[in-house]
Amino acid sequence: MIFTWCAVASSSGLGEFRLDVRIEAPAEVQDSFDVAVHYLGLEVLRRQIQSRDVRIAFPPPSPAPPTPAVLKGRFPRVALPEPPPSLPAGPESQALLTLLPFMEKGVVLTAMRHGVYGKRFCQGRVFWTGPHGAAGAAPRKMERNKEPEMLFSKDAFRQQLALYRVHGGEPPACGVTLCFGEELTAADDPTDKLIIVQIVFPWAEQQLLAVQSLLDSFNVFQSLASESPLGEFTLNLVAVPMDSETAS
Repeated sequence: MIFTWCAVASSSGLGEFRLDVRIEAPAEVQDSFDVAVHYLGLEVLRRQIQSRDVRIAFPPPSPAPPTPAVLKGRFPRVALPEPPPSLPAGPESQALLTLLPFMEKGVVLTAMRHGVYGKRFCQGRVFWTGPHGAAGAAPRKMERNKEPEMLFSKDAFRQQLALYRVHGGEPPACGVTLCFGEELTAADDPTDKLIIVQIVFPWAEQQLLAVQSLLDSFNVFQSLASESPLGEFTLNLVAVPMDSETAS
């Protein structure tokens, strides 16, 4: 929701406030992925994928670009890049160079009705952290060529968002983190890892921002009420008519 409001003094002379509030529902956001790739704590790639599927993988060198026939039917791809020259030379950089070829087939993420699922195809191990996995401190490993595993539950996110809207506190997470080649737990520092891929879901971010806008507006209302001698204000809700495009 988006709130705009105007406060005017009441004609009653009692210091009461009247608020005219305009409430708009945000446009629906399709399933998509904001992907950020980090090598040894350094961001080396950031992309947004407008699709319900994405493959994150390291492409081997190819003498020629793939033909349109080969590309047809493939998932949108985030290609893990070669390590940049800005990474310091040393054993960790060498380990990164050794690890990348094992990520050739990568992992595929798919957004479905109830959540976002991940499936590992690469030889290299893949671990992940997220707000809706099994409880406990043990690393969560994505098994190779197994059934897709739910990494992020849309239903659980909406429940957490509803609790946040009512009670405040810590806002719900809007994404998950993948770690290639090394174990990862919620207690680990991602900047110590060779390859970290952070994935945020824009639809979840937008819903969280709408709730935060609502909470900010309530804080303004409470502040205005505290300035009134009666400790109250009048709230007028203004309906926003939908045009034909919005209604559809």
